[in-house]
Amino acid sequence: MEASDSAPGSAAASGADPAGPADSARASSAAASGTDPADSGRASSGAASGPDPAGPADSGTASTAAASGADPAGPAAPAAPSGGPGTADWHEQRRRAIAGHAAALEAGRAAEAEEAAALIAEFVRAATERGLSPTVLSARSFDGRSTYRTKIRGWYLKSNKSVAVGTDGGYYVLTVPSSLRARISGADLQPSVPRLVVGAGGGDGETIPLAQLLRRRLDLGVSWP
Repeated sequence: MEASDSAPGSAAASGADPAGPADSARASSAAASGTDPADSGRASSGAASGPDPAGPADSGTASTAAASGADPAGPAAPAAPSGGPGTADWHEQRRRAIAGHAAALEAGRAAEAEEAAALIAEFVRAATERGLSPTVLSARSFDGRSTYRTKIRGWYLKSNKSVAVGTDGGYYVLTVPSSLRARISGADLQPSVPRLVVGAGGGDGETIPLAQLLRRRLDLGVSWP
């Protein structure tokens, strides 16, 4: 029993750490660096074993992103061309798309005008057969203050005499600029492109299908307007 009890005392006398050489070395290193020996031991253990203190999954993700050069938050959205080789192709595609849209719109308007012209031609034929006598059309100035005679004969379609159909099959909007010449010699009236809805896009809120307007004028007979 005396020999056993003297062992710690011997270690203390010799200056050795009773916990063993490894702990003594860590304590000395921590003392030199100014850190807590317990923390120093844990850090040394983690460094020796290799795992990332943040966790295996996070460490692996960060390592993979760093190795590949990718943003860990995900791929960025593709940017619009900014002067690179693809810029010319992008502008050409856009130009073709705009041109295609304009061509389709023009084709639609042409088809609408053709259909409306057929309705007007049928109206002229029916009005002639029914004995609806055409009259010399008048046009008003844009401000509504003046009225001018024209050289066109036809039928008014509205009671306010704003639109008419000529014997020539033309569709006329009966408003013209104010003019001294028009007051003396009459207004120069040109046919407009007919549409299937009269007043569409005019901004006055009054619209009516052309077919309905023509049919109504035929039904009113010779006494109107």
